[in-house]
Amino acid sequence: MASLISTMATPYMPLVIIINLALIQILVAYIPFSKITHFIGKYFTYHKVLWDDEPNLGQLDGEIRNLISMRLPWSAPHIKSNESWESNIVGGAK
Repeated sequence: MASLISTMATPYMPLVIIINLALIQILVAYIPFSKITHFIGKYFTYHKVLWDDEPNLGQLDGEIRNLISMRLPWSAPHIKSNESWESNIVGGAK
């Protein structure tokens, strides 16, 4: 281990250990470019998502109320232009 971070010579290792270390290094280099990162992320978040069920006590209600009261400066066939998100949600399309 000391030879990995210093300039001292590497000690003798059997060929099997060298091959094993090389394969591990290739795997570690491959992980960021593969779908296996999803598996690694899921390992660390699985229990938090599954078991950490905190009740929604309306922490975002005020922010959502502010956002849906914003006016829409753009138009589309299904949107009432220059009206709020709320009026578009409640009133439906033109």
